Amino acid sequence: MSMADPVILVTVLYPLLTQVWVKEPFNAKNLAVPSSPSYLEEQVIREQIDYYRKIKDSRLRRQIIKPLAAANHPEAVFALENMLASESDSKVTGDLLVALAQYRDKKKISKPSLLKKHFSSPDAKIRGYAMMLYFDKSGDAATVLKQLRTEESAFVNNLVWSALAGNAGKCGASDVKSFLDSKNPVVKAGAIKVLASQSQNPDTETELAKLPESANALDRIALAEALKNRKTGGDKLLGKLADDKNRSVRSLVAEAKPAPARKKIILKLLKDKDWEVRRAAALTLGGYNSDDVVKALTDSLKDQERPVREAAVVSLLLIKPGAGAISDLQDLLDNPNARKSAVELLGKLGAKSAALKILQVLEEASGSETVVEAIMALGRLDHKPAWQKILDKSGDSSPEVRIAVAEALAMLKMKQSFKPLAKMFSDKNTDVAVAAIAGAGKIGNPGFNRALYRSLASNRDMASRQRAAAAWGLARTGKPNSAIIRRLKQICLEKIITVEGEKMHDGDYVRAAACFALVDLGKNNPSAASAADEVIKAVSEAPPENDLANTTLKEFVRQMDEYRKNGKTEAHPVPVTKPVLKVSRIQESN
Repeated sequence: MSMADPVILVTVLYPLLTQVWVKEPFNAKNLAVPSSPSYLEEQVIREQIDYYRKIKDSRLRRQIIKPLAAANHPEAVFALENMLASESDSKVTGDLLVALAQYRDKKKISKPSLLKKHFSSPDAKIRGYAMMLYFDKSGDAATVLKQLRTEESAFVNNLVWSALAGNAGKCGASDVKSFLDSKNPVVKAGAIKVLASQSQNPDTETELAKLPESANALDRIALAEALKNRKTGGDKLLGKLADDKNRSVRSLVAEAKPAPARKKIILKLLKDKDWEVRRAAALTLGGYNSDDVVKALTDSLKDQERPVREAAVVSLLLIKPGAGAISDLQDLLDNPNARKSAVELLGKLGAKSAALKILQVLEEASGSETVVEAIMALGRLDHKPAWQKILDKSGDSSPEVRIAVAEALAMLKMKQSFKPLAKMFSDKNTDVAVAAIAGAGKIGNPGFNRALYRSLASNRDMASRQRAAAAWGLARTGKPNSAIIRRLKQICLEKIITVEGEKMHDGDYVRAAACFALVDLGKNNPSAASAADEVIKAVSEAPPENDLANTTLKEFVRQMDEYRKNGKTEAHPVPVTKPVLKVSRIQESN
């Protein structure tokens, strides 16, 4: 294998900051830097092979396998195969097979025939992984099935039959059917999955037709699991299994991929006695778009169980029903069970005709969840007359309600609400404060600048998210003064946060927000543009020992510079790391 061979490496990229920046403020979650993938160079891998061959202690050989399993290089597969060919210790052999399994989807094993000698190993892990890898790389189902005839380990049978079911087209139907009489329930279930997956028409398979009446629940579960993943076929069997006494079987049927012949089955399960089955059916019906489905899902909004109602909301939002459904949803505003879901749907479907009734719900509702949905719906519907009623909820004890108030006021953009919204910047709950600050940014009025600057300048504990949001808000309100520009530059470059008496740089996502704010403000403000230039120059030219030279900050500034020049950024690979082999001398016992 030459150095020209492609590296086995899933490309890991730094997040494209502008995509997030345009939509919402930066925070620790949406700006998390991905972990560097590991990679060993070919020469290092060869050195590990040489070392492996020289040492006798199996414990040391096992330690060498770990970095090779994470090497992300085709040469590692070659190395692991060669090590396996000469290994006699069972524990080391098991580790080698598990390591090779990690490369299953990345690089083909070149010599699957060498795995066959491990089929008779007394170690179940070795047998299982050897058979799985052999089938995966050779497609020789007949040999594997022959070996499974005498296999008793539940671990091996589960592992290998799952592999066979995942590529059932390579299995001969007659060979698989011979396992249906097995007294081992795991083996029989595996054979059922393979046969039901590979058959052109499961409904015509005699061996499968009798399973819905089987006394063994595991058989019926296996059949339902295989059939639900088929795009077509097996509809008669699914219909029978929909009446199964076992809840798990009915739930699997309720999850069957949408197909015209199955709609009636799923609608029936939407009325099942078990709420978990009803929930699964409600979610599946999102793949159908017809009046009877919309009517059934709307009725499910009255279900006694909340998960069912939530599933119905998800599906109705996917379907996007018309005016008739909107009228039915408005009627549900008087139903205690359905009210919250109906309000949410009416708001997200843009039903402006329902605004007055939703305002009435807001005035009468006592539960915070319904209040939240009513506030958000009125904001989405741009019902401006409701702004004062919404603002009245800003003192609610529930942070979720106060967050909804901030977000709805931002949608309504009523000038009378600007000062009350700015007061919410200092809410004792961080999530509420961030929602209010972000709301000001969405409104984009420069009148918020003074309050945003106070949030930007705060060094209080747990204030990082507020500062990042304030930078985002200021970038959208525009017209910064010299103090705002100076503070943004300080956040980017200087140690301004005091921790245990020492000054430290601000958080990465706060610095990123400040950097991008300078770029956005610099489009219309020469002073901000000059500050952005200084930040880019200082970070780009920082010597390695300087605090400004950290990889994450350099990536922020690289994208910041691209964004400044053309408004676009390009993906940038995260540098790989080299696994370090740490092997210490182990004193062998006498």
